[in-house]
This record gives sequence, C-alpha cells and structure tokens, in this order.
Amino acid sequence: MSYKILFFIDSLGSGGAQRQIVEVAKTFKQYGHHCEFLIYHESMFFEKDLIEVKIPIKILKTRSYLQRIIACWSYIRSGDYDCVISFLDVPNFINELTSFPFRRHKIIVGERSADNNILTNRKRRLLKYFHRFANYVVSNSYSAKAIIEHIKPSIKNQRVIYNMLDLEKWTPSYGSTGTPKIRVMSAATHRQLKNARILIEAVNMLTPEERQHVKIDWYGKQSDDNSYHQNLQLINNYSLQEIISFYPPVTDLEVKIKDYNIVGLYSTTEGLPNIVCEGMAAGKVVVASAVSDVPKLLSHCMEFTFNPYRPEELVYILKTLIHDYTPAQLENIGLENRKKAITLFDKNKIYEKYLELIQ
Repeated sequence: MSYKILFFIDSLGSGGAQRQIVEVAKTFKQYGHHCEFLIYHESMFFEKDLIEVKIPIKILKTRSYLQRIIACWSYIRSGDYDCVISFLDVPNFINELTSFPFRRHKIIVGERSADNNILTNRKRRLLKYFHRFANYVVSNSYSAKAIIEHIKPSIKNQRVIYNMLDLEKWTPSYGSTGTPKIRVMSAATHRQLKNARILIEAVNMLTPEERQHVKIDWYGKQSDDNSYHQNLQLINNYSLQEIISFYPPVTDLEVKIKDYNIVGLYSTTEGLPNIVCEGMAAGKVVVASAVSDVPKLLSHCMEFTFNPYRPEELVYILKTLIHDYTPAQLENIGLENRKKAITLFDKNKIYEKYLELIQ
C-alpha cells in the first residue's frame, strides 16, 4: 500500500536532523510512497537531494511565530496526508497541534537530542508534554528516550529507531590516506557543544614528533556562538595550522571520508551523531566522546571512547593510535565497525520500522 507522507522540519540546512529526515524521505520515495517536504526557513543545503528524487518542497515564510504556527497548521490540515513526520522541537510542537480539533492523519515526531539540559529548560520541557498527542515519538537513541521518560513518565508511545544509512553508498575503502599515519575527519557545525577545543588542546599536548603523524580536517558551517573564531585563534596560538584545518560542509561526505582512516566526534552532548554512524558504515576507526548511545555503538572497541571534559584521555588515544597500531590493525577495527553498522543502520531495516508505525 502506498501512503501520502509529509516530512516537516525547520529547514534543509546542513544539520544532522536535516540529513536524517531527508534520508528517510528519499527511502520512502524509493519504495513508491508519495512524499512532500514542508519547511519555514530558506536554508537549502539538501535541496538538491530532494529535487533529484522529485520530492516537492513547500516553504512557508512568515513574519512572526504565531503566523508560522497558523500557516503550518493550516497547510498540514488541508493536505489530506496519511502521516506527518516531523523532527526538532518547534516542528514537532506544530505537528502535534494539528491534532486539534480532530485529525485523520497519523503524527510521528522525532526526538534527536540527548541533552540533559532539556531537564532544566522550562520551554523545552513544556514542549515535550505535547507528545501525548502524537501517535508515536521516535527517539534516535535510548539516551534521548530516557530523557522524555524522565520528563513525562506517562508518555508510553515512544520507540527507538536509529539513524538510517544507505550502506551501498557508505562503503569501506582502504589503502594510502596520505603521508600522516593518522588522518582524522570530523563533520559538525561549529558550536560550543561540538567541543573542538578539546581536540585542539589534545593535539597541542602531543610531542612535536607525534604531531608529524597527525592530520585533522573538520567539515562544518559556522554558528552564531563565535566558537569557530575562538577555535581558529587557539589553533593559531598553538601553531597548529598545518595539522588542523576547517572546511565548509560538503554534500559528498561519503566520498570525502575515503581519504581518512579515523573519524572523530568530540561533543559534550549528542542525540545519535551521524558522523559516528557514517564512520562505522564506511569501515573507519571511530574515536568518540562517550555521550548518548556512543558507548553502546562502540562497545567492541571502548578504548577509542573518552570523557569530553578530559583532554588527557583523548591525548592517550591519539598516542596509542600513533605508536601501537599498524595500518592493517586499523583496517580490521574498521571492518568490525562496518559489520555492526550493517546490523544497526541499514536503511531498508529502518524503513520497515517507520512503515510499521504508519501502518
């Protein structure tokens, strides 16, 4: 049976939530469903992905929050959709408001954050209470699910569905990755919580000889919290310009990742980080802060996880990678990651889980 599904999020910017909802929509389209997109901010990083598979995009521009709520509510209510799937707090809230005064469509809202600060943020806590009006609340990590349960224990419609990946696109490739032994890729927006500072501090704590074996490239857009410029200044202060480089976000991350043998995540809080899932699927060693479900994902190689507030732990990992592992050993670890990714993130399996909720 084919369903008419609206995917609803704030924008098509380069964020992790946007990457995932676009991937889910493309997969539903591939299986023959009618898919549409609704956004209200004109940030179009993933526009090309949707155009290629002929998924129409509706942008509702408004002058105020109230006008936005009314416009989106009206658009959804008049669309005759079988299901509306939304990600992020405000789209989720508006999606749930379409329950009033009655509705015929199903509502699935996606929780993408395992940030414990939600527990002390009155506005964000309040929004979670509206989850009782959704058919299902889909968290992309068990950590995120636990936060919702803490806020509103009576919400029983939660499910955990991990991020989906096209495993034919994220395929392992091995061989030379350049002169440095350790070539690390990171992909994240420059924000304080992404914690690039711990990476810079850790590299600075390596010996000059050890630094010659390391090259780190970070792909991501700047945010408005000034962390990008602060981190650039720190790199300059430590004279690490030849080791750590910042680049804009890219749409062909699955191609770029082939030039590296390590994927890094340094965040102080996360939902389910795309870059960890993608690094595993691409058969790379993943070095990651022990946040959210990362310890579950990397339970077979916990020696590469660290406390995001203790740079000395990251220094130890980098030194171990430089001195104790051969390229062949790193490839074997990557292959173990790939095997686990196949069981957890295969897009066809994840599609079936979403389809079951719609049915």
